[in-house]
Amino acid sequence: MKKILVTIALLFSFVAHANEDLPTLYNGTFPALCGDTEEVKKVARDKEMIIFSVSNGRAGATPDGDIAFYITHWVQPQSGSQMFTATTVDGKQTCILFISFDTVINPNIGNNGI
Repeated sequence: MKKILVTIALLFSFVAHANEDLPTLYNGTFPALCGDTEEVKKVARDKEMIIFSVSNGRAGATPDGDIAFYITHWVQPQSGSQMFTATTVDGKQTCILFISFDTVINPNIGNNGI
């Protein structure tokens, strides 16, 4: 449980920093489902999702900060649904941040430097 709390603190450590620079933003409540990483991978398999991309969340939301968590972007090619997960640095715990549906791809991707 302590590891989960530390991870959550690291996940959202950038929010406090961002609030100083962006005073119009606020800490919100965002539902997430968390559990053992293998259980979350099972959800992805059951939903026939594949990994689209992975990235590192870094302390302070800065490119040179220590790695604080990992983000995985999953997609289900046939239905267009997506899922984003955040995983602890030790890889043991993962949270499903959201699963979304009805994806529309921006037609400008690849044009004009985007």
